[in-house]
Amino acid sequence: MTPSTTAFADEALTLATETTVSQDGAVHISLTVTNSSGSPVYHVHPMFHFHHAMVMGGMIHKLDPGESVLIENDEHPPVLRAGNYPLVVMAQYKAGMNDSASLVQTHTSSFYYQESLISQVLGAIEYVRESGEGKLRIFLNNQSGSLKNVRLMLLLPPGLVAQEFQEMKGFTLRGGERVSFETPILETQAASLMNGNYPVYLLVEYAEMLKHYSQEIQGEVYFPPIFNFKQHWPHLLAIVLLGSALGLYYNFRRKFRLTEI
Repeated sequence: MTPSTTAFADEALTLATETTVSQDGAVHISLTVTNSSGSPVYHVHPMFHFHHAMVMGGMIHKLDPGESVLIENDEHPPVLRAGNYPLVVMAQYKAGMNDSASLVQTHTSSFYYQESLISQVLGAIEYVRESGEGKLRIFLNNQSGSLKNVRLMLLLPPGLVAQEFQEMKGFTLRGGERVSFETPILETQAASLMNGNYPVYLLVEYAEMLKHYSQEIQGEVYFPPIFNFKQHWPHLLAIVLLGSALGLYYNFRRKFRLTEI
């Protein structure tokens, strides 16, 4: 049994998975969805990502603060090779019942069959902005002396889209090879609602003989806070009025002192 939990500071949900693999490779996943915020969330819809397939979980219409729901899933394809496999759960939800926009939370984990194996392909991700355009720089390092045919899957936070990397990609690394490449990132309208640090994931998989390897590479994207004039105009007006009053007061005192002289 492989347990895993994901929750970030600004996220409303805590997603926890426990994965059990039988001797014949059948995979059973238990997903616990908990509302860890202080207000209800609505239309919670978890989605399980298995290799090339996606399986929809049941809809949770409302989840009160502190409330948890357990979702069982047996639809993962049977695993045939010993080793490690990635597990991705994406939960879509709404902060308000009548909200038009949905929020998305991503949970990544892994489980193993028969034995846990260490991937020899490591790497890093960097998000950069140049001339107003965003892009991801991806670095891969094959630390072994043998050829590796890897499969890559990129997981981005809501608001970011990699048009050239929306599906799983194949990549060949020679023994000891280090490579890097870039992929453009587009910001959608949803990005304007985000601020703070958000995780970016690159899942790396490869098979060797009768064994399977998996590695998760994590980076971060920072969205600077956007000043909302409509939200803060009462405070700005108060500051302007206070500044004007102080200016008039000191100007009056200066003139009064001059008349006394």
